[in-house]
Amino acid sequence: MNEEVKEESVVEEVVVVEKPQLGTKETEEAMKLGFAVAKVLKQAKANDGKISSNDLMLLTNLFPHFGPAFEGIDQVPAELKDLDEAEVKRLLTVASAHLGEVLDKEELVRKVEKALKVALAIVDLVGEF
Repeated sequence: MNEEVKEESVVEEVVVVEKPQLGTKETEEAMKLGFAVAKVLKQAKANDGKISSNDLMLLTNLFPHFGPAFEGIDQVPAELKDLDEAEVKRLLTVASAHLGEVLDKEELVRKVEKALKVALAIVDLVGEF
C-alpha cells in the first residue's frame, strides 16, 4: 500500500498595512509659534534696547499662533518621528517663507529646531499649572 502523501501548500496571506503619514500640520503650527515668540522679543528689544511694558502691544502678534499651536501640540513628537524626506523639505520651505529670510540650510534647520523647542517648552510649562 503505497499511499501518496499529499503535501498541502499552506500559503499565508500577508497583508501589508501601510500606516498613514501623520503629516506636518501640527509641527508647522508649533514652529510658527516659536518663530513668533522670537520675533516679538527681538522687536521689543530693538525698540529701546529693553523689554518693558511699552512693548505689550507686540504681544498681540502672538495671539493668532497660540490656538493653532496648542490644538495639536501633543501630536508634534509623533509627527517629528514620522518625518520623511518630503516632509522635511516642506517644513524647511514653510519655515523659510515664514521667516522671510534667505538662509542656508544649516541655519534654517537650527532655527526650526529652536522654534520647536520654544513652542514645546511653552506648552509643557502651561501643563504644569
